[in-house]
Amino acid sequence: MNHRASILAIFLIGSFSVSVFATDTGDIEHLKSLVSAATSLAKVSGCRNTDMVMDNLLVLRQKDEFLALQKAMTVSWRLALTHLDVIADSDMAKTITLCSSWELTKENFVQFLNLAADLVENGKLNSEIFWWSQSPFESDLAGFLVKEHAVSEVQALILRSRKIFENNRQRVEIYDKMLTGESRIKLDQYEAATQENHIYSDKPTDDTTR
Repeated sequence: MNHRASILAIFLIGSFSVSVFATDTGDIEHLKSLVSAATSLAKVSGCRNTDMVMDNLLVLRQKDEFLALQKAMTVSWRLALTHLDVIADSDMAKTITLCSSWELTKENFVQFLNLAADLVENGKLNSEIFWWSQSPFESDLAGFLVKEHAVSEVQALILRSRKIFENNRQRVEIYDKMLTGESRIKLDQYEAATQENHIYSDKPTDDTTR
């Protein structure tokens, strides 16, 4: 490679790096604004702490600000966790961010939770927020760890989570039941009973007034 070609190659590599950096910076700022909007809405709705966010999340998840964050997280979840302290400056904001991951694919959700576990293990994320993020509701990922416990990557994640909460006997028991499949059996029984009740309640009643 001659001198001019070498200079051109260096220039192109440098230009690409600047372009990627600019794109990441823009995406981070976009995520930060979405998290801020969702957090502000939660506060206006009366949420003063993370517990209250979780208590009201079923309703909050349907609001435009939360829907916008959920949509962005399907694409930028890795960037969000990598720069979590930048886009979410409080435990409330971090809770909203992590619990906006429930529209990911199953494969991405496993990776997401493993990255979140990294943060917990490195002292950068409250383990309680990690715990909440593992239990999606009103989502196709509802009951994810229970339903997918037989998948090797999910088993590894459950074991990793069990280690994080090893000093919490109740949660250790929950993870143990996941691993043995006991939780899946109970979930299947519950869903079957719920479906049966739903079918029964939808049946037309006899009109005895004729």
